Amino acid sequence: MQTAWGKGELGRAVDRVREKTEMLEKEAAAVAAAAAAVSVSSSQESKAIESARAASAIAAGVKAEVLSTVSTTVEGIILMHTQTSVQLSTSVLVVVETRAAEALKGK
Repeated sequence: MQTAWGKGELGRAVDRVREKTEMLEKEAAAVAAAAAAVSVSSSQESKAIESARAASAIAAGVKAEVLSTVSTTVEGIILMHTQTSVQLSTSVLVVVETRAAEALKGK
């Protein structure tokens, strides 16, 4: 699947962040609409405040999950590229050593 950031794990992580952010925005709008619909009586006001606090807690949890997902994905990508670089470096050294040995035998 082609993402705005291109193909790959980082692009998919960015898409997940975008989806969760949109979900949070919708939940916040629903809470705001519910709070606006509540009359000003003290018991209903406290319910609206509790709902707003619950929505805030949900938002904080989703934000932490999103940050964790992005962090884990980026760390995985860095590790994967580091391992690939080490493997390539090792392969290059083996080829150089092999050619050097062949050159020395030829003399």
